[in-house]
Amino acid sequence: MVFNVYTNASYSTVWGNGTTGSLIGGSIPAGNSNQSQPVYGKIPAGQNTLRAGSFSDALTMTLTYNP
Repeated sequence: MVFNVYTNASYSTVWGNGTTGSLIGGSIPAGNSNQSQPVYGKIPAGQNTLRAGSFSDALTMTLTYNP
């Protein structure tokens, strides 16, 4: 199954280039230990060999903390 992961809900910005990934920047306000970064997935049409059912995959993230 082919799919893409996007950084916005309008599916216009692909996260990564399919091989090396890309960066999403952000900051955590002082005194706050949580920061959300939503991502969105989309499976393109035309994959006629797929059967109905459950599918799963894994995404790898590296988080860098710079105090």
